[in-house]
Amino acid sequence: IRSKIDGVIKVIYKQDGEAIKSLESIMLLQNPNRLRVEGLVELQHAGLLTEGMSVTVEASRPEKPELVLRGHLQEVTGVAVADDGQGRPLILSGSEDRTVRIWDRVDGKQLYTLRFPSAVRAVACAPDGKQNLAVAGTAEGSAWLLRGFSSTKEPTLAALGGRHKGPVTCAAFSPDGKLLATGGEDHLIRLWDTSNGELLHLCPPDQGHRGAVTSLHFASNTELVSAGRGDQSVRVWRLGANSLPSGVNEFPRRSGDVADLGVSPDGKRVLFDQGRDLQVLSLATGQIEGVLHNTSPAMNFTTMALFSPKDGKLVLTASASENRLQLYRSPVGARCAEIRQLVWPTSPATCGVFDPQGRFAVTGMKDRSVLVWQMPSPQEVDQELRATITTVDRSLDAGARQVRIAAEVDNPNGHLVPGDTATLVIEPKK
Repeated sequence: IRSKIDGVIKVIYKQDGEAIKSLESIMLLQNPNRLRVEGLVELQHAGLLTEGMSVTVEASRPEKPELVLRGHLQEVTGVAVADDGQGRPLILSGSEDRTVRIWDRVDGKQLYTLRFPSAVRAVACAPDGKQNLAVAGTAEGSAWLLRGFSSTKEPTLAALGGRHKGPVTCAAFSPDGKLLATGGEDHLIRLWDTSNGELLHLCPPDQGHRGAVTSLHFASNTELVSAGRGDQSVRVWRLGANSLPSGVNEFPRRSGDVADLGVSPDGKRVLFDQGRDLQVLSLATGQIEGVLHNTSPAMNFTTMALFSPKDGKLVLTASASENRLQLYRSPVGARCAEIRQLVWPTSPATCGVFDPQGRFAVTGMKDRSVLVWQMPSPQEVDQELRATITTVDRSLDAGARQVRIAAEVDNPNGHLVPGDTATLVIEPKK
């Protein structure tokens, strides 16, 4: 008996002395290093395909968390990543249990527990790790600065000089760390001086959101991007001398399902939710520069949509059911594709953040867990799997008016999982 492929015999269907008919299976031979991808194409496209054509295979690999941090007593509501000043990442997590906990990223050890008078609803860190500066926003409207912490030193706490008229829902530091913005259920955005904790300005309420502010991200030291619940809009605030708000642009009619909408690391684009789609809008013109489609049928994006730092090539998202966390290739400058499914079946995510260096992501979960996810390497993000079409079926599925095709692909690194779902990207010859 000869086979066209090498592999491992998984099943033997016939025993000694049994008869064998023509084309009857004798044994099952598997080789995970070379796979066949099968799919269906619409009839109108099938005539453009030929055997021997080269195609691209896109597959999303399921991943479990690299590290699970447990200690919170209630739902996790905010996460952030800091640097201890010596290149050692620290993870901060806030919770309804009225604490902020600081964890060592390397071994998962809980270093400090900071207690507050009410539930913590927002956590953020200054982008410059040398400042060792963070903020915690609480349910009674206060924001607290955390200063001078490291893996060997507990932070000092100082309340900012004022408060929101309701829970603090989000916070962000400017790229230079000199300015802090906080948003609240009171529809207001407050700008603070981080050097002394004093209130600098209010973003004008008559130009602000008509509902709770759910997302804040600085595009630069002079541009702040906010998203609000109720008016379903994204606003871009221009900050003039002494960080005084001097103007605002509004992008209306988002679906409002995604509370936290990220800004690209170059400060030129923002993610804009539209149900099953995420649009990438230019902050300068409001034009759509790319669209990211949810791969899960009839499932909207929710909770968060965040660009990876440094190059913005990845987008971290959450979906409305199945507790799905997804990692997509950004649709800007490349074909959008889901490359990871981050699997935690017991609970949905409530918040998330990337490590400033892009090495890992952290998500807070409703089940009180804090999860750390390893990010793919830049080479893996840019990698293309090429396959060759081996079969274009000439028979037609009359009901669906589709034609079956097959392609073979080398899979030496195990990127594709046998039996899983993949997408064939075909560019027909003209």
